[in-house]
Amino acid sequence: MVKHTFFYDESEHSRKISYETIKAENFEPNFVVAIVGCPTDLLGELENKYNELEKYYKSFYSVDELKSEIVKEKKYKYGLKSFKKNDLNLIKDIFSFLYDNNFKVYISVYNKIEFIINQLLKDYENDLFIDADLFRYVVTKMLNVYFPRNLIKSIYHDINNFKNELRKFCLDLLTKNKNLPHKEIENEAINQLLIILDETSNDFKINWDYTFAFSGFKSFINENRYEVSTLYIDKEGSGNTYSAAIEEGFLNSLEIDSTNNFGVRLADFVAGTISRFIISIANEINYSSINDSMNLKLLSNMWFDLNKETFVCYKILKKVFVDLNKSWFKFNYSHYTDHFLYFVTLLNYFDKYNDFESYLKDRNVNHSLELNNLALEELFERFNLIRSKLKIEPITTVDQESYINQKGAICYLDYKKHGYLPINEGHTKYHVLSVGFFGNNEKACATIQTEKGPVLYLLPDQLMSWSFDMVAYANMGIKLFPSDVIFTLVKGKYYVDLD
Repeated sequence: MVKHTFFYDESEHSRKISYETIKAENFEPNFVVAIVGCPTDLLGELENKYNELEKYYKSFYSVDELKSEIVKEKKYKYGLKSFKKNDLNLIKDIFSFLYDNNFKVYISVYNKIEFIINQLLKDYENDLFIDADLFRYVVTKMLNVYFPRNLIKSIYHDINNFKNELRKFCLDLLTKNKNLPHKEIENEAINQLLIILDETSNDFKINWDYTFAFSGFKSFINENRYEVSTLYIDKEGSGNTYSAAIEEGFLNSLEIDSTNNFGVRLADFVAGTISRFIISIANEINYSSINDSMNLKLLSNMWFDLNKETFVCYKILKKVFVDLNKSWFKFNYSHYTDHFLYFVTLLNYFDKYNDFESYLKDRNVNHSLELNNLALEELFERFNLIRSKLKIEPITTVDQESYINQKGAICYLDYKKHGYLPINEGHTKYHVLSVGFFGNNEKACATIQTEKGPVLYLLPDQLMSWSFDMVAYANMGIKLFPSDVIFTLVKGKYYVDLD
C-alpha cells in the first residue's frame, strides 16, 4: 500500500439541524463533503507548487486565505456563464492543479431532509408488497422539490401537528396531480404515505450524523489500497466531524486550521464548487409551488451561452469530478441527490463535444432539453438501483478468465467451466450462501459452503424458476441466504426446500 495524506472539508454543513436553519433563505438541503489526497512523500513538493499558484489570486482578491467562498454563490446562477475572467481562471487553475498532479478525490453528498425522513420512517421496512427505500426516496423528493414550509416548520415547532400537515400537503398534491400520467409514481407514494401515517413514530432525533461520509471514505481507500498516514480535518464547530472520523477507524486524524493547510483549502474548493452548482441547478428546476409542478422545468439557455474559455473550464471540471481516479466508491451519496447527479450529467454533456468548434456547430440544438433528457436517464438508472436490494460491489479479478464473487467463490466468465451441483437421488442438504445467474439469465447457479471454502456450482435447468424467485426475494430486500437447503431428486424431477 502507498502511504497517502488526505484532507477533509465540507460545504453547507449544519452543526444542528433546526427550524432556524431549514427556514433560512440560504438553506441548502445537501451536505457536501470532499476529501482529497496525495502520496505522503510528495506532500512538500505539492504544497510549494500550490502556494505559488495561490500568490497571484490572494493579491488579486486581497485576502489572506483563498477559499471557495471567494467566488460568491450568485455568480453560479447560470453555472460558469456569469464568471468574470479572474474567477474563471481561478477555478480552472485550481482544478487543473488537482488533475495534473493526480490527486485522489472522494466526494460524499447527503440530503439533510432525507436524514429527517429516515428518522421518521425508520421502522418502515421492505417487504413483498412495499418498497420502503423507494418510498422514502419519493417522499424526500417531494419535500425537497416543493419545500412546504408549514410542514417543515411543524417538525421543529409542533411535532404533534406534523402528521396533520403532511396529510394536508399530500391531499393537496394528489388533487393537483390528478390525471397527470407522469406523476403516477409520486401519487402511488402519496397514497401509501396516507395509509401508514398513523403508524409512524414521533420518536426521532435530528442532530446531524457525520459518520456517513467517513464510512464511504473507508470503502474508497480499501478499494484503492491506500494507506492513510494522516487525515487532516478542517477545524470547525465542536469536533463532531473529528469524532466521527475516529469512530470510523481513522485514528490518524488531526483537526487543523485551513489557513495552515493547503490540502484542506483544496478540499474546500472541491466541496464548495459542487455545492454552489447544485444550489443553482435546484433554483432553476425546483417548483416554486404545487401549481408550478404543471410546468416543465429546464435550465435556462443562459447556461449554454458559452465562450471558449468557459467551455474549456467545464472540460477541466469533468476531468476532476468524473475521470480522475475512477473507482467504485469515489462517489458516496444518499438516495435523494438528484441535483448532484444533474450536475455530473451537465459536465458529461459538455464533454461529449470534442472541442468548442463542435459545440458551436450545435447551436440549433435545444441544449436545455437535451440535457434534461440525459439527466432523466441517469435518474432513472439511480431509481432502479434504489429499487434493487441486491448488494453491488466492485469485482475482485483473479485473471482475464475469472473473478471472485461476493461470497468468496471463484467465478469463470465462461460458465461452462463450472460443474453442476451434485444432487443424489433422494435428499441432499447443502449450506447455500447465495443464488444467482450467469450472463443474461442464461444459467442458474449457487455458491455453496464446502470444507474447502465457498464454491460456485451450476443448478439444473429445472430449478431456473426457483432461482428466479430467490433472486426476486433478494431484490426486495428479503434475505433468505445463507441457509441450509434440501435439494430433492425423485424420478428425474428436482425439488427444493429451505431447511
